[in-house]
Amino acid sequence: MTKQCFSYIKSGAMLKLIVNTLPQGESSFNFIVEPAQIGVENLVNEPISASIVVFRQNKEVDVRGTLSFVLCLECSRCLERFTLSVEEEVTGFYRVPEGEVKGEEVVLEEEELDILVYDGEVVDLTGLFRDTVILAVPLKPLCREDCKGLCPYCGVNRNKEQCKCEAEYIDPRWRALLDIKFDEEGGK
Repeated sequence: MTKQCFSYIKSGAMLKLIVNTLPQGESSFNFIVEPAQIGVENLVNEPISASIVVFRQNKEVDVRGTLSFVLCLECSRCLERFTLSVEEEVTGFYRVPEGEVKGEEVVLEEEELDILVYDGEVVDLTGLFRDTVILAVPLKPLCREDCKGLCPYCGVNRNKEQCKCEAEYIDPRWRALLDIKFDEEGGK
């Protein structure tokens, strides 16, 4: 029965749960998601492994689980490409919005900010999965913690070879300031 609850719609690249076919209570799903299906093909080259538990109570749907994937990143220090294996928790609580709201501004309470809305028939997991992958990208991706980066003067990758640049570069326009001699009290 759980197979018919879960629908891949490949033509629209969407991942959907058909709510009225989900049994009340808990249902588990293990499946593979193609990166292009959720719009993260520029970050992930291999299929994403998803393991979710869906809890349905009437029209409320709670989705919890994990996504396992390999990010393809560029090191922020040396600019080399590298991969990073990631396992991220995915959570989403879906509810049908109360009443008809068309074009009206709605003020949400603080406890409502984490609630996702759906049309009452189909829960689209595409956005939830996409957001989970994108938020897993580190702010400063590093190929390794001790990455030496690029030389700021000659551009050589210091992880691969040692350059012959001065350890402390001084702009020639300011070099004359080094010739100024100060006495011990800070004057000339």
